[in-house]
Amino acid sequence: MTNNTLIGRLIRSNISDYIFGCEENKIDPASFGRMVYIKTNNDVKVYGLIYNINILDDGIVRQLSTAKNVPETIIADTKENRSVTFEISVLIVGYEKDDKIVHLPPPTPPLSLDNIFLCTNEDIKKFNGNMLGYLRQITKHPEAPVAELLAVHFMQANQAHIELNDYEWIKKASKELTILLRDDYNKLTDVFGAISAAIPTLENEGTE
Repeated sequence: MTNNTLIGRLIRSNISDYIFGCEENKIDPASFGRMVYIKTNNDVKVYGLIYNINILDDGIVRQLSTAKNVPETIIADTKENRSVTFEISVLIVGYEKDDKIVHLPPPTPPLSLDNIFLCTNEDIKKFNGNMLGYLRQITKHPEAPVAELLAVHFMQANQAHIELNDYEWIKKASKELTILLRDDYNKLTDVFGAISAAIPTLENEGTE
């Protein structure tokens, strides 16, 4: 994973979520579940997970979508030459200040047009290698597809830790998630069903 990969700029934010704009040529790395960060002007590094991606429409697309007998050449030309803009929603899961990781909302929201970068494996390990409290914020988010988001995050975070020779993270994270969801059996089974689909070997890892 390349260091300092810029994928977009902030549109609007609060202390729990933000939305940024992303060009079409950068949408592949800015995929669902990826961990990203913003470095604010006051040297706070705000971490988040991508949980929704919207393709913005425009007048031309809206007209073509309902028009009758539109030649395929026009449809193809519009797809190839139209500049597509994506609005990407991010769940804030914590921040870093003075080299200290905090799994709480940042003191203030990031500012409009702040740059958004992809997290490296080292960023991910630093953020969740020793603490897992941020999982609570994911399980309680009212809009995110929690089970699917956790499944993709576990898959990517586990791979990042393995590449850095940490093979125990997935077990610790699974145990923490079990504790967080122990009073909600339906959500617990839903979440671990999604995680097991994303990481088939998890069922044999002894995470109970």
